[in-house]
Amino acid sequence: MRPIQSIIIHQSDSTFGNVDLIDQWHRDRGWDEIGYHNVILNGKEDGLSPYDPTVDGTIEYGRAISKMGAHCRGSNRTSIGICLIGKGNSINVFTPAQLQSLKALCSSLINQFGLSWLDVHGHNEFTSQKTCPGFDVKQWALEQQDKENNSVSASEAFKEMDEAWEEFKLTIKGMFPEGGSDEV
Repeated sequence: MRPIQSIIIHQSDSTFGNVDLIDQWHRDRGWDEIGYHNVILNGKEDGLSPYDPTVDGTIEYGRAISKMGAHCRGSNRTSIGICLIGKGNSINVFTPAQLQSLKALCSSLINQFGLSWLDVHGHNEFTSQKTCPGFDVKQWALEQQDKENNSVSASEAFKEMDEAWEEFKLTIKGMFPEGGSDEV
């Protein structure tokens, strides 16, 4: 396996698409296959079909992660390329389902490759000639990191509730002597 040091986020610069369509676009440019490792759909797979909520946020697999990408000159050897279907200069062009899937995918890759949210970048961080993906990925990644750091897992929350309940029962028990009285 090649060393992975970063995750680079892109946008398709189109209002529709999927991994097969982007693969064709890249082959038309003379490449041997799609340059991205993952594509996250927005519910519009082609320019004619209506929005389909059942595919919105779907993560499709492109180039194998074990293979060097073709998505960011100078960083392809050590990065994973993720493309969000969308076009624009705002995070708001992407659907909530896409952003949820992006977070889940990045979190999984961070864990798998021993990275941190600081290793997640926008394509525009590598060249001033690009605005892709159209939003501040560093800010978004820091927000995701903060959410993870501030969240308490369900098991931890239940453990804390159980401990608080036991403490409460001991407090109540101490208020009434053994065999106590019903008189209040």
